[in-house]
Amino acid sequence: MNISNLLGQINAKEGYSEKIYTQQFELRHDNDFLHFTDRYYSTGNFIVYRILDENKKDTVYKRQNSFYLSQEIYTPTDLEETDISKYDRPYAGFLGINYQHTIANANWLFDFTSSIGVIGPISGAEGLQNLFHETATEDSRTATWQGQIKNGVTFNFYGNYIREWKLNPNPFSVYFALSPTIAFGSKDVYLQQDVVFYFGKRNPLYKSTAYNQLGKLKNELFFAIRTGYRYVIHDTMLEGNLVKDSSLLLVEPYQNFFIYNIEMYYRWGRNDFKFFYNFNSPETKKTDFHMFVTLSLARNF
Repeated sequence: MNISNLLGQINAKEGYSEKIYTQQFELRHDNDFLHFTDRYYSTGNFIVYRILDENKKDTVYKRQNSFYLSQEIYTPTDLEETDISKYDRPYAGFLGINYQHTIANANWLFDFTSSIGVIGPISGAEGLQNLFHETATEDSRTATWQGQIKNGVTFNFYGNYIREWKLNPNPFSVYFALSPTIAFGSKDVYLQQDVVFYFGKRNPLYKSTAYNQLGKLKNELFFAIRTGYRYVIHDTMLEGNLVKDSSLLLVEPYQNFFIYNIEMYYRWGRNDFKFFYNFNSPETKKTDFHMFVTLSLARNF
């Protein structure tokens, strides 16, 4: 038997591909439907295209570029209430185009994201949510969308650094990661620190689906426990445009915001699957905690 054929069979059995996959297409959806609620961060939709930067062929760093369209929908708890003074938060929608550049090696990763988008009725959030409620279920409520945050244009930048340590090798590896993030612009202004533990069969940082890494693919199955603290300086989805906003209802966010996630990751051949269970602390004085799920399916090619 030819040696290359033999190696190919061995790699196939181990779930490893010698082919370099340089592109990825991902569909992601956030929703709180599993908790039978429809409030706060109600829905998020993301269409993502990633590409490996082959112009940088050094062996030390891996560079990737991502382009994605995002839409976020925010609503108060009572969708049928018409008295704006009784809302626990305003209706708000965001539609944005985003670009992300990622640099990674074996132990750390840095990504920089720039975003331009629109808020208010022109984001299409009201139409999409009402269309879903009118067509998906017979007895669902149609939101009033009264007092929605007014139209505006936003520009934002996000910088994220990840430093990771391997505590135990495969077949049941354990990784520990620290991930500080800074956001600044006219949509979000905050500082955030995440602490993450990964458990299971996982590849090194620059090869793992934990960080959406492309290249030579090897099967993975692992989960993560994440905790995060965010110091909020400005949140346009709650308090309107950073400079000036004449919307009927605006609320002050809590400056201290906490995030707790349980995350599942599965890479099988060219396919990446993710399922996150997200728990957020209250954002304002009138709101409560919020739980929602993230579903993601990606295809590498």
